Amino acid sequence: MEFIRVQSLDDGVLLHTSEGKMQIEFCTPRIVRIRYTQEQEFSAKPSLMIVERQEKPKTDWTMRDETDEIVLATSAVTVRVNKRTCAFSYWDADGRLLTKEPDRGGKTLERIDVYRTVFDERGGSVDTDRGADGLRARAEGGHQVLDRLIIRNWSLSGSPAKRCTASVPMKRA
Repeated sequence: MEFIRVQSLDDGVLLHTSEGKMQIEFCTPRIVRIRYTQEQEFSAKPSLMIVERQEKPKTDWTMRDETDEIVLATSAVTVRVNKRTCAFSYWDADGRLLTKEPDRGGKTLERIDVYRTVFDERGGSVDTDRGADGLRARAEGGHQVLDRLIIRNWSLSGSPAKRCTASVPMKRA
């Protein structure tokens, strides 16, 4: 993923990349919210991880556009974005590395279609009976319809980095 351009916002920046957009938002001097999408716009669905406040405190931050990286900083944390790979690194106020993505980059999104089985006028049946361990149901003849789309974030090493339960509901059939 390559960096294309940076756009300054009131509370952070919007990074345009070869594979989507990333928003870096400073919530407080110690809290940075990172969002990534491959869509035209970020989801308007409220985040389950963010508690919206009536009055959002203004956080002072700075940006430097250097040759190899974008450097964003508050009084407590610095975020460095490699322009070649868009790999992030996070540093404390004393210049100590807190954590970083691999130098080759660390963000990929995987789309997963979630289907549900439907029994309607097209046919299909659900038969029930009792077994030794309770009621059993046996379904036959149903068909699957797309229920929603889930986007999962994976690190490039292949291990799950963070699961985004950003479900996109589909129009019901």
